[in-house]
Amino acid sequence: MGCGASAQPVADATVQRTLQQVEYMVNVAIHAALKSCILYACDTARVEGGFSNNPRIRFGLPRELEKFGSTCSGIGLSSQVDDFVVLLNRAAETAVPACKTVLMGAADRLHIASARALYESKDPNTGFTGYFVKATYDELQRECREPVNQVLVTSTVYNVWDSLSRAYNAIPLMDELEWSLDGFVVQQCLNGVFSLMYDREVQVRAEPSITNVTAVVDVFGNATIYRGVAS
Repeated sequence: MGCGASAQPVADATVQRTLQQVEYMVNVAIHAALKSCILYACDTARVEGGFSNNPRIRFGLPRELEKFGSTCSGIGLSSQVDDFVVLLNRAAETAVPACKTVLMGAADRLHIASARALYESKDPNTGFTGYFVKATYDELQRECREPVNQVLVTSTVYNVWDSLSRAYNAIPLMDELEWSLDGFVVQQCLNGVFSLMYDREVQVRAEPSITNVTAVVDVFGNATIYRGVAS
């Protein structure tokens, strides 16, 4: 009986070490998979047409500019409005590399309270991409603003926006437009990248080898083993 009693703490310690090792490996795999998703999303969105030719992330005028768009179209500026939307999408594409470094840094700093919970989740709202978005979105919006501004000042989108807004503001009885172009581009850029990251996470969970990352292939490719040890 004495031997059994003394063996129990040893067994418990072994189990605890195993669980810690599993948690560590899953944590490493999630961070690696997350960065793989970021790289995929940024490489996909950054090319010309990455936004405008992809219905998944292509965007139009924001709600607060719907009246502006219809009014400008009504006074013969329809093609200019269409061109402006194309330029907005192009600006988002051009801004992606500026945001990429910020996203990768945020992934490195991300603290995962429960790696196993994220690993075992199949809900995109609680998967590792969803966790990353929730944990870092406000920070990313702030940190991406300046690099995106630097991209926009070299773009023609500001000139087109200035021309259209002047024409609109010159119409009698119209409220003067108050809208942040750079803030909108940052928001759409991040939303587009996040959407592609969600899509990529689904693919990674189904076929981990597409990441070419050993930790991801090991953990996500052996779900039965890791879930069995972790449970």
